[in-house]
Amino acid sequence: MERKLIEKDFIQTMDHVDTWKEAIRIAAKPLLEHQCIQESYIDAMIQTVIDLGSYIVIAPDIAMPHARSEGRVLKNSISILKLEKPVYFDSDEASKATFIMPIACVDNENHLTMLAKVAEILGDPDTMEKILHTNDAEKLYEMFETLTFEEETQ
Repeated sequence: MERKLIEKDFIQTMDHVDTWKEAIRIAAKPLLEHQCIQESYIDAMIQTVIDLGSYIVIAPDIAMPHARSEGRVLKNSISILKLEKPVYFDSDEASKATFIMPIACVDNENHLTMLAKVAEILGDPDTMEKILHTNDAEKLYEMFETLTFEEETQ
């Protein structure tokens, strides 16, 4: 059965946040509220950045926080926080992001599948331009609403 990875209320827009930790917490909040993840997954995403640095900034202005599931991810899902002003994940200019997309995957296989699906959208230069120059949640949803995931039924 196919299920959407993102819902309209998984997308938030804001002017700015004070810290990268706050950005991750706010960006992941819809996933927590909709029982896609446990609170400990948010802590794990933050700890991953502390341990490994700003590698989650995968392209100019785009960050994709994630961590190992370890039972903390309940449903494959993504959420989005779009900022007007960038947040910095470290002191390097290349670590800034205005588009924060936490991804939550139940296991490594699903992680790779989800990354491939997201890459299809983010790999299109026209779509990237639109993503980085809008703060309209509805327009962002339209760009990502086609992301679906094949869920095993039991």
